[in-house]
Amino acid sequence: MAYADARKALLAQGWAPEKDLQCKANVGANEALCKSTPDLTVCRICDDIPELSAYSDEGGAVMHFTHAGHRLTIDASGSISDWKMSGKDSRLSISDWQTTK
Repeated sequence: MAYADARKALLAQGWAPEKDLQCKANVGANEALCKSTPDLTVCRICDDIPELSAYSDEGGAVMHFTHAGHRLTIDASGSISDWKMSGKDSRLSISDWQTTK
């Protein structure tokens, strides 16, 4: 499933993005780089996708949502730039998920 489709469904069901304060460090956005080139995806992606916790150069992403005392962790793979793209043409898809209390 495309990440955008899952995200839309989760938000509609009341799941809330869980912000990771270490996101920028986890995605490789450093202060100097982002000060000189703030429009780079890596510099703005944590603001665009508040549930993002980490993204690797290999295309692995981890996102977190919360709802009614539960935490949902989603593993996705692909191009993070497709986080808003729905359907089969999206290059960011869910590879695994789990819930915890």
